[in-house]
Amino acid sequence: MRIIDLNPTSSPSKCFCATIGIFEGVHLAHQALIEECKRIAKDQDLASCIITFNLQTSLAKVTNQIPLFDEEDKLLRLSNTGVDRLIVIDFDENFKTMSHQDFMMLLTKNQIRHLVVGFDFTYGFNGLGNVKTILEDSQGKIKATIIPKKTINDQKIGTTQIKEYLALGNIEAANQLLGFPYYIKIQGGQAPQVSLLRNGKYQVLINKAKQMITIQNGKLVDYHGENTATITFFKQLE
Repeated sequence: MRIIDLNPTSSPSKCFCATIGIFEGVHLAHQALIEECKRIAKDQDLASCIITFNLQTSLAKVTNQIPLFDEEDKLLRLSNTGVDRLIVIDFDENFKTMSHQDFMMLLTKNQIRHLVVGFDFTYGFNGLGNVKTILEDSQGKIKATIIPKKTINDQKIGTTQIKEYLALGNIEAANQLLGFPYYIKIQGGQAPQVSLLRNGKYQVLINKAKQMITIQNGKLVDYHGENTATITFFKQLE
């Protein structure tokens, strides 16, 4: 577990209101959790905290999925939300088999006293813990605020739906659920996230310059730019 203190003026003796999740996309529903966490922290004189999981262990190594953003990008977005602390947990074998009771006790040892979670939140081995067991599993030390399902046009805001839109080439719909334009980072000429997108031609910004690119079989076939670049997607043209 890695603890990153983001607000040096926050009292180290304070307890925390936290929200927890993989936060793969930091989309609009994730942003709602974080804002409510910050609001409750302020009202109850607590510090605010985001608890998340390393994408390299929680997705790539466990389910072999490609995340919407890489770990560095995700942590940067979370660090810029204005919370006081960021806790990053490696989803290793020890954590994977941890009981729901032990997980809540781990949170209490880290001074968590209030959790803000989504309506479908589960935790612990096989997801046996849920929103109804938080108070009991924490021996009465952690209260919970449950955030209802967030939707746009009757569509649940979630990472799965965003990935489905990208696979269909519906960039506008994916961007609407994210709350910002989808982008990928090219590092060393490689960009694994390209494989999330449907084959076709796209209207993009490459390092803030308007261009069109073509994706074919998970590769950029007409990209001749720098080995390190940010490509922001707005629309599939064909």
